[in-house]
Amino acid sequence: MTTHIQIGDTRPRIQYLGDGNQTVFPYPFALFREADLAVYLDDDPQDGGYAVSGAGDSGGGTVTFTSAPAVGQRVTLLRHLAIARVTDFQAGGALRAAALNDELDHLTAVDQQLDEALSRAVRVPATAPDGVAAALPQPAPGAVIGWNETATALVNDPHNYAGFSEALAAIHAAAGAGAVALGHAGRAAGWARDAALSAWLVGLREDDSGDARATAVAAADRAERWADDAARSAWRAAMESGRDGGDLTVASLTTTGAVHVGGALVVTGGPVSAPLVDYGVARFTVAVASAGATVAVDPADGEVQAHTLTADTRFTLPDPPAGRGYSVSLKLIQDATGGRAPVFEQADATAARWLGGSAPAWQTVAGAFDLVVLTHDGTDLIALHAGGTT
Repeated sequence: MTTHIQIGDTRPRIQYLGDGNQTVFPYPFALFREADLAVYLDDDPQDGGYAVSGAGDSGGGTVTFTSAPAVGQRVTLLRHLAIARVTDFQAGGALRAAALNDELDHLTAVDQQLDEALSRAVRVPATAPDGVAAALPQPAPGAVIGWNETATALVNDPHNYAGFSEALAAIHAAAGAGAVALGHAGRAAGWARDAALSAWLVGLREDDSGDARATAVAAADRAERWADDAARSAWRAAMESGRDGGDLTVASLTTTGAVHVGGALVVTGGPVSAPLVDYGVARFTVAVASAGATVAVDPADGEVQAHTLTADTRFTLPDPPAGRGYSVSLKLIQDATGGRAPVFEQADATAARWLGGSAPAWQTVAGAFDLVVLTHDGTDLIALHAGGTT
């Protein structure tokens, strides 16, 4: 360097966006040599195709490209110095001001270079508590980096995002199985229609007794059974294709046909609505208990609950959730002493309202029982004495 330059308080990095026409791009910081400037187009370092002017000038200079950068292309101009001594002072030798200034300018430029690089690094704020380390953990495939439980260090996958991804994939698989099932069910419905039509035609064609209608009806019945078997087989095949050996969870399922469930059906997350429920054999839960002076009735224990009264018993029934109600039947059995009298109330101690206006006369003989039906509509606890017997 033949002339002294001054390193000002200027960030040694600047960026532009190309417009397809501009070829000259200024840089406002000083360069010692042309080779001290790194030039990038987007993320790619450039080895040529441009010329640098202004090296040795304290006010900076320009970069002129042979071809204008494309529209939207990012142009980055960055001073990048080799971190090394530029002057070696000899013991007992002359200490020239120019050499000293050059060395100090170079050191200042290196400091600016490091400060600019650090400004783009991940750092904790100056106000972070003592003991917080920002070192990255060892690389792990697919891991998400986050803070540990004490917020003092970065770790791999602190919230098991990998497990979340697996669970999400399982949900997608289950949804896919549902779609496959619907497709199979649709094809089964088509088979059913074809089978029914074929059976009808066969019945008409093969009738030798003249009673074509009876033969056709019997054939149609057989076709109906075939259709039901086909639909069931298609549904089962679709469900089994999505199973992994455990339970199958379906987030949403829509079908216009029958759904046959061979095991227990567990529905969580909300009520089940159906326009018509057709029972073959209705079964409900029955609970049996011994009742002392007070009993808190839990409808979840069973639709029918049998209590042996060992004292005059006060039964308290809970309030249902808003917009809901329930009914429970109590079989009240007299113990060996007999003569036990029950009373019923809501959670706030409001007495049950008896249909007929008043409580009945209770059985008193040992082993006799009364049947009471209690219905809570969300406002009133309504009691009905269905009867009693010895």
